Amino acid sequence: MTKVKDRFSDSIASKFTDSKGADCLILKSESDVGVRRNLGRNGTRYAPRAIENTFKKLNHHLPIKTFNSRTVSFQAEELLNYEEAINNSSRRISEALSENPSKMIHLGGGHDHAYPLLKALDSNDILIINFDAHCDTRIDTIRHSGTPFRDFDEEAKSKFHLVQVGIHEYANNKATLSDLKNNSEEIIYTGELNKVKDPIELVDRIFESCPFEIGKETNLFISIDSDAISSSVMEAVSAVNHDGINPKHLLDWVNMLKEFPCKTQVLGIYEYNPVFENLSQKGARYLAGLIYTFLGQK
Repeated sequence: MTKVKDRFSDSIASKFTDSKGADCLILKSESDVGVRRNLGRNGTRYAPRAIENTFKKLNHHLPIKTFNSRTVSFQAEELLNYEEAINNSSRRISEALSENPSKMIHLGGGHDHAYPLLKALDSNDILIINFDAHCDTRIDTIRHSGTPFRDFDEEAKSKFHLVQVGIHEYANNKATLSDLKNNSEEIIYTGELNKVKDPIELVDRIFESCPFEIGKETNLFISIDSDAISSSVMEAVSAVNHDGINPKHLLDWVNMLKEFPCKTQVLGIYEYNPVFENLSQKGARYLAGLIYTFLGQK
């Protein structure tokens, strides 16, 4: 019994609290309605809990002392009225941000949940770094998991710079690849990534491409669409990527990007689908490790 108790006290799970004011907030968007509207596979609504539960089993050696977890998007609410539900999600995220956490994790669900998050961050300039095979800047008549950045571009009050990393040209049509109307965008195709010899090369390019100064008044949003990652570890997605980002390289890049001196730092993880995971749970384990890297010391 003592050994079980000791194991729990050493785990990240022991650092979770119901109280407000935690060092790190984990916000869960437990819905795949946006994925279904984009004709994707059901099941991403189960991802937030699967990733969080795997993360909580890790041993705690992080500078983060306390965690608070809450749900900000609900499947039933989105099925009833999708647009109203998205606005409610943004309001809940804004309330969470008012607690001034040092770090925030946002777990989807579909990538459409990046849109309400960005609306909540829209009080300052935003640097968005999206690791993805698809730009998710589709032009469509409805919102879904393929439209969040185009949707936000049409409404953003502050400036943002969107860096798309790991994009497959053949997976995006011409309209999707067209320029944003109101904000800047840099696209780094997967072929270019394969030529990067040192992780710092990509970080330098991101930094230099930004048209505004990145500083203490800038919000940083690192968005990970799980289908960007090589199928060697990430098979449980709607669009399995045979030529995805090297998992080790992604860990290195996140480890460097978190050092940007920004006001609010958010890591978002989307599109993981545990329904299609195998017994190894390698996808959830990798994503839990990605969160650990983001929250840890360099």
